[in-house]
Amino acid sequence: LEDFVRTELKQLKACLSLPKKTKQDDNGGGNDDDFGFGARLSYEKWRKQPQFYNALHQRYTAITNGGNATNSSLPPPLVDLDGVCYGKRVNRTVFRKQWAELQTENPTKVILDKNLHLQQAMIGRSLYTFPLEWWYLLFNPSDILFVCTEELSNPDTLHELALQLGLPSYNFSEVIAEGAYNVGGHRGYDKATSWEELITEEEGQENLTVKSSSSMKASSTVAPTEVSTTNGIPISEDLYNEVKEFVEPFNERLFALTGKRCNW
Repeated sequence: LEDFVRTELKQLKACLSLPKKTKQDDNGGGNDDDFGFGARLSYEKWRKQPQFYNALHQRYTAITNGGNATNSSLPPPLVDLDGVCYGKRVNRTVFRKQWAELQTENPTKVILDKNLHLQQAMIGRSLYTFPLEWWYLLFNPSDILFVCTEELSNPDTLHELALQLGLPSYNFSEVIAEGAYNVGGHRGYDKATSWEELITEEEGQENLTVKSSSSMKASSTVAPTEVSTTNGIPISEDLYNEVKEFVEPFNERLFALTGKRCNW
């Protein structure tokens, strides 16, 4: 898992990076090396679509003409994350560029050609701002109901969602009280997993992560009590913090777009 996360993080940084400072060449234009390839490839891919052209052109040229992510009055450039960031198959055995080095260093390990859209995007699938920015261009924001995942266990939220979809009134309280379906290692929708059981499993996973991290650092000068958790995710603490630092600005961008803040 950690190898997959590291390689994807490197790929996403190359695709999504934005210039922090204004840099100009001799002609006054921006330097393409200042920002990730995602903005350019998305512009080239979608600029002929009239519903996107104005926004694509304005945001992209604002960056390439010496603007940056912080001093431009325009939003950051649109990026088709799934469509351009991960690329296509490199050859018969290397399915994505982000895995080329990983497979070279581990010739005895095999990456299966199955569910590549999930394997390639362990981080990217949670960067909700990128697909939603396109949706907010096509639709009136008042017609979009943005709901945080943790709110789906609230009957009032489900009632509001049902109204938005034009569904008949329904009492969601009894269903929610039963627990959750198809969550964690509990697959399927035939039986609910109680909230108490889910909380117990989550606490057990966090304890396992702390124990593992403490074992790895036993020979260092850091006491086990100083080892922080990684939210139950089985990766090293330094990688967890690096991913968190990378994702947080995109979460803020999402909250600004939707006008709503989630507890992430």
